[in-house]
Amino acid sequence: MSEKTTTNNNSPVPSGTRRMEILTEQLNNDLQVITASRNAAEAAKRAPQAKWTNLAQLGHCTPQVHHTPTSVEEVQRTIKAIHAKGEKCRVAGDGKSPNACAFTSGHLIHTEELSRIFSVDSTAMTITCEGGALLRDIHRVLDANGLMLRCVPSIVDMTIAGAMATAAHSSGIGTKSICAYVTEMVVVNGEGNLVKFSKEKTPKELRIAACHLGAMGVVVRVTVQAERRSTWRLVSDCCTVQRMHQVLAQRVMTSEYYRFWWTPHTDYCYETLGRRLTPADEEHRGGASQAGSASARSLTSAATEKSDTPVGKMKRVLKLVRKETTDASHQQRWEAEQKSLTTQTMSLVKGLWLRHHTLEAALLLGCYLPQVIPFVNKAYQKIFLNSPQEFFGSAVDAFTFDCLFRQWACEWAIEAHRALEALDLIRQMIHQNNIKAHFPVEFRFCDEEDISLSPSVGRRTCWIGLVMYRPHGKDAKDTLRVYRLFCELMQRLGGRPHWAKFFNWRRNDIATSYGGHWQRWLELRQQMDPKNTFVNEWLNNLLTQD
Repeated sequence: MSEKTTTNNNSPVPSGTRRMEILTEQLNNDLQVITASRNAAEAAKRAPQAKWTNLAQLGHCTPQVHHTPTSVEEVQRTIKAIHAKGEKCRVAGDGKSPNACAFTSGHLIHTEELSRIFSVDSTAMTITCEGGALLRDIHRVLDANGLMLRCVPSIVDMTIAGAMATAAHSSGIGTKSICAYVTEMVVVNGEGNLVKFSKEKTPKELRIAACHLGAMGVVVRVTVQAERRSTWRLVSDCCTVQRMHQVLAQRVMTSEYYRFWWTPHTDYCYETLGRRLTPADEEHRGGASQAGSASARSLTSAATEKSDTPVGKMKRVLKLVRKETTDASHQQRWEAEQKSLTTQTMSLVKGLWLRHHTLEAALLLGCYLPQVIPFVNKAYQKIFLNSPQEFFGSAVDAFTFDCLFRQWACEWAIEAHRALEALDLIRQMIHQNNIKAHFPVEFRFCDEEDISLSPSVGRRTCWIGLVMYRPHGKDAKDTLRVYRLFCELMQRLGGRPHWAKFFNWRRNDIATSYGGHWQRWLELRQQMDPKNTFVNEWLNNLLTQD
């Protein structure tokens, strides 16, 4: 079995590296204990032909055999045996995808024992780990080494290989999907052989394979590009839909982090803007952020253009100095408030009792009496999304959030400049069809990238997600109807679906939207898995002509 932590001998060793190695090793030991406890509980559910489902409990599968390999060599032996018998196999990460992408009646490989974090290179700012490592654990080790990932999805209790499989994303016009930050990946292909893709030696193939849909093989090792750790300040507030039309373009293009939620059956949005407390290191932010700033200038007024004059530049510098001073004082005040008894008591009452138990009960009532849903939405908006909020913390603490309880999820990626058009059309769709929709409808933004099957490939993207909850496992009456209409609308806007969520595309739809990217992905997939060992029903639907 591989060591938990190794050093990188090919790069200069910075001061304090040994101390960081020891701390990283201690963290890995802690994570091993946590993982062992979780695995013991899971093992009881994995008798031969035991059922398996996802977190949302949307459907289930009954695999012929469950496998929990503890080494790459064991993965290879397992795949070679499956290949020799002509049987099928899929890989289950942490089960966060609310669709059937991991379901199989054949062999199901579980990766929680393939979760080791091998090394952190503080000079190159990279982390190398096994494919089953959870994003949350990766962030913990990076944080201990003064680093972070810029792409932080809303949920980090997912494996790095699973996040890559469906191009998990965050928000901010200067950021991309997790796949775009992968510099190397090692895969056990359909014949049980190891195949390595790297940014240095096989950049083209890496870009094709990174968003792999679980169809290239078992991802057993990954190296991801990180950056220097920053503390983030988030400021959130309520605004009307009308106001959103006035400010969105500038907000998106000038904020390092930006998202907004619209609450159906109301005229209100809730926006969140984020920035780092310290000036970002432009070298590691890359050209995407610089391009974002350039586009921001094209979307703002002529008066803003004058800021490029010497006087304008001086004003920006003075503003930055004042802002950093303000941020520091705000952070101190905010931290003091979080420790107060009043804040902690209100957090307990609103967060646990009201936001979870009471809300879930109200939504459950809405499953039987849909007419109460608009009132539930309005009450939630008034209580939780109606006043300014401020937050300071790490990227993980800032960008993740409580997803409440089990839910259906449907999310599409459209061109960023069509966000407001989409907002108006979604509101119209819900009103005209008398749909009782849950909240929120979320809008997030990402830069274009060159990952073949990323929905953001080739264009700046607005991600639009529509949630329908499953309170106590019960589905709302309008769930499938609203998703059918939402998918039709997104397709008319040239959208591409999130691979991990609800959609009904077939091969022709993908080919039309992705063009040559899809064809190149198919060609590499055929090389990696010539006997279709990793093709389940879900994937077969994508590979089959209408």
